[in-house]
Amino acid sequence: GMEVEQSEVLARIQARHLDRNAKEQKRKTTLDAEQKKAGESVEQFSRKLLERKRNVEAKIESASSVGSDELPSFFQEITCEIFAMQRFAAECTFFLPPYEVRQARQIVASLQQSASKHKSELMPRKKFRFRRRHAHNKKPTKPTKPTAGDDAKTSVTQSAESTSLVETTMHTIDSKKDVELKLKEDDIRHKNIKFSSLSNSKVWALFPTNTIRLTDLDKTTIYVGPVSGPVYIERCTGCTFFLPCRQLRVHEAKDCSFYLNVMSKPIIENCKGIRVGRYNVTYPTLKKELDNAGFAKGTNCFDQVCDFNWLRDQQSPNWSIVKPEEQAAPQTFA
Repeated sequence: GMEVEQSEVLARIQARHLDRNAKEQKRKTTLDAEQKKAGESVEQFSRKLLERKRNVEAKIESASSVGSDELPSFFQEITCEIFAMQRFAAECTFFLPPYEVRQARQIVASLQQSASKHKSELMPRKKFRFRRRHAHNKKPTKPTKPTAGDDAKTSVTQSAESTSLVETTMHTIDSKKDVELKLKEDDIRHKNIKFSSLSNSKVWALFPTNTIRLTDLDKTTIYVGPVSGPVYIERCTGCTFFLPCRQLRVHEAKDCSFYLNVMSKPIIENCKGIRVGRYNVTYPTLKKELDNAGFAKGTNCFDQVCDFNWLRDQQSPNWSIVKPEEQAAPQTFA
């Protein structure tokens, strides 16, 4: 009898162990899928950028076979393409790891350098000026070609000088302490927002935006309207965020509360003391904005946080759902 009992106990332990392994495996698979999804968009970005880089390089190489009359507009085209790459990279900075952002900047800078090097070899500026100085005795010719050349020249140097990727689509707030800011619609509607180094402050951005990046915030509260793209948060401590967004990635945050309406599982990495609850802010145009930004009714993954530092089956110790009695009171803005 004793041996039978023992073998049954062993069988039970083994079954439990297998079950745990299967669950562990399943959890790992879903996590891998989430990571893969995040990774794929990065991979896609790198692929597209390299493709564009090769095209521009090929174009620069072929410049020597272009007739001298055509050169100004040819280089103008190259400049435009490099600008387009720069804009593309700027729009993607939000979901890219820092390494990719740096790489994109280097690629753009080296293309700009290569373009201006080839341009100065093929279109020495002295000759060019000399031709124009004589031109004014004759009938005025159409000035289109020289100016195209000039434009290309100035825009290449300008863009080489400008360190940031693209300013036009960006709204930045940086290094503020003890302030309360209500952002104006014109400044932020459908733009990419970046807040960094704010402490002990409150910011209201209750309009639709494209993407949001929040870095190095301390004891600060942020209220935003629907974000049609990703929200990327890093190195924030003791903050409260009210965010309706499609994707959320949080790195190195500590003791922060998130009130979310989020379409995919929020991803956290190297975080501690994260609390999550439902987005509970209302204002007159919110419902329409949520519809316009494609938020599906009834989908809110606020409580399905994916912790990349916690692959086990039990609840991660790094995040929890806000207790009802600790929840921020619902707020209505006019």
